[in-house]
Amino acid sequence: MAWILVVIALLVLGVLVVHVKAARFAAAVAAGAIVIAGLVIWGVSAWRERIALGHLSAEDVELRVTTRDTGGRYAGRPVVNLQGRLYNRSERYRIRQFGVHMILEDCSTEAANETCVTVADEVIDVTVSIPPRQARDFVADLRYEMVMPRGELRWRVEGIPYIRAEEHGQ
Repeated sequence: MAWILVVIALLVLGVLVVHVKAARFAAAVAAGAIVIAGLVIWGVSAWRERIALGHLSAEDVELRVTTRDTGGRYAGRPVVNLQGRLYNRSERYRIRQFGVHMILEDCSTEAANETCVTVADEVIDVTVSIPPRQARDFVADLRYEMVMPRGELRWRVEGIPYIRAEEHGQ
């Protein structure tokens, strides 16, 4: 529907350009038409994404994650390899991007008590294309500040802070 409106607007503006005698004015009208068309297309895409965000819930996805310390560094920061699979249980929406909120805890066991303290808190952005009722594997690098552990370091998934999706077939 939005594409039809854009095409009609461009045709109307094209007719105006043909009938206008001043070349500068014609060029300005053409540039304005291109800008307006771009804004309309961007607005429709953002509107579809907002609809999808409003309809996807925690029950629509399942996330499984494993971490592997590569021992590598990037710009002096440790790097952990994050691997996982996201299941899209939605009947209607294709997932395009999501975030994984990861917490690194330094856990020590003294006597019978285990105490853990958060030493890193990161959100990893993952870009994917997961159609309805399917799953996709993903790999991402997680970079965090240097930690001097007092005990055992453990990563845990805190949740999925956001999901960006669109209606399937759009």
